[in-house]
Amino acid sequence: MTTTTAPVRAAIQSPDPLARIGLTTLLAGRPDIQLTEPESAADVLVFAVETIDRDAAATLRRARAATRTPLAVVPSDLTGDGLAWAVSAGARGILPRTAVSPDRLSTMITAVAQGDTYLGDRALDVLLTHLIAKPGTLLTDRHRCILRLLAEGASTYDIAQQLQLTERAVTKDVTHLMDLLRCRNRTALVARVLRDELI
Repeated sequence: MTTTTAPVRAAIQSPDPLARIGLTTLLAGRPDIQLTEPESAADVLVFAVETIDRDAAATLRRARAATRTPLAVVPSDLTGDGLAWAVSAGARGILPRTAVSPDRLSTMITAVAQGDTYLGDRALDVLLTHLIAKPGTLLTDRHRCILRLLAEGASTYDIAQQLQLTERAVTKDVTHLMDLLRCRNRTALVARVLRDELI
């Protein structure tokens, strides 16, 4: 006995009518996706945008707030900052337009509808490159305090005293920071922090 699952209801939105028609055409006739017009009836909102910037992120946030529906984004141009904007706006799926195919688009929509996160291969490459290029985005407040104190010349003991940590915890954090920022020693770590203005 085979069981059939209901198709995922998706609403396509875009300021560019051609992009909207293109995505609609790719999904037309697929048994796993049902296109729907009222966004409130959709399981997933799919936004096709040129680029993800502050304005696009604001649009995504408004749509998310109005419908409480999971978001997926199909940008033409994808940057690391754009990915950060999309994620901060609540996007659960990101598939660059250059990587779109009917199967990939359907897979992203289905994953997002099921509560999962989906990043197309190109989106994952952009994200990893962004994190490597801007490692400061991975720093916690505690890491920033430790880096600031190191830059001021504080010893492990001094840092432990000021932050009410054990010396072992400080040493562990400094080692983690050296690995994260790809530095051989504390001197290189302080130089990188000052050069890249990470604090």
